[in-house]
Amino acid sequence: RCRRPAARSSDLQSTEPRPMSAVWALCFGLLWALVVDVLFVQPRRRLHAARLGSNYQAGSFSFALRASFPLVLGVLITRAFVVDVVHVPTESMIPALQPGDRLWVDRLAYGLRWPLSGAALAGSTLPRRGEAVVFRYPREPSTAFVKRVIALPGDRIVIDGRRIELNGRPLVRPWPVQRGVVTQSVELDGTAFEVRVDFSKPAAPVALDLVVPAGHLFVMGDNHDHSEDSRHWGLVAEHHLLGRVEQ
Repeated sequence: RCRRPAARSSDLQSTEPRPMSAVWALCFGLLWALVVDVLFVQPRRRLHAARLGSNYQAGSFSFALRASFPLVLGVLITRAFVVDVVHVPTESMIPALQPGDRLWVDRLAYGLRWPLSGAALAGSTLPRRGEAVVFRYPREPSTAFVKRVIALPGDRIVIDGRRIELNGRPLVRPWPVQRGVVTQSVELDGTAFEVRVDFSKPAAPVALDLVVPAGHLFVMGDNHDHSEDSRHWGLVAEHHLLGRVEQ
């Protein structure tokens, strides 16, 4: 049994932090420039110097190109496989994460993964419940989201509005009947965090009862009434994981 509202386009346009792609573009640009310099520019310079009977010099541009490429390649490898930095533009993870926060993402937390496809290369593991993770948005993999892992493969998650049960136990205590913003402390697998609801908004019309299949995760934002997450667009496949948020 599963009924979800359609995700609003305005929410998807604001989305969550995006992985940095400028370093990739710079590295490939430098690589092509280096190939052109080695195969075409420098042979012409050598030929020109031989014709004039002068000493051959590679030139300052070639020197800068060869010196900068290993540095850029090192940054690319580090950000693709080890650690990355992302920016939070929305309020979906308040109070833990605020709009404007910059986050360190541990890309080795769940094993070594191929950065383009997310396929595991070595030491693949799943997150623990309660961990905040960065992953590729399933409907638009070029965009990254940050959410909290609520349920793992084999877990049963039942949601009816603001009532959430994980494996037959309430995730949060019953909310008081009042208006305004209310927070509540939650602990999952040793990770403590706070969730928040906003009674100035109606509860999302979500009703679902599912067992998380193998290779997938159920994630939610801590700011329940201001988050588009697995309640709205479904589960996160393991190969979409980018890493764990380090605070």
